[in-house]
Amino acid sequence: MKHGSDLKIFARSAQNAHHRPPSQVVNDKLDSWGMGTECETRLFNEQGEERASHSQKIVFGSESSRNIP
Repeated sequence: MKHGSDLKIFARSAQNAHHRPPSQVVNDKLDSWGMGTECETRLFNEQGEERASHSQKIVFGSESSRNIP
């Protein structure tokens, strides 16, 4: 995989999940990625070294902040 390239990783039950390395791969050990408000993704090389990571957190505002005119 080259620097700056895109990679899509699908769970095996995903619609349109096609194993087309190096840009698309299917994780055949995972039925679903699940759902939640926090997600952390890490990519490792063959030596087990972490080479990239991404964290995402969804924050919902309070009801009072949503109703500000």
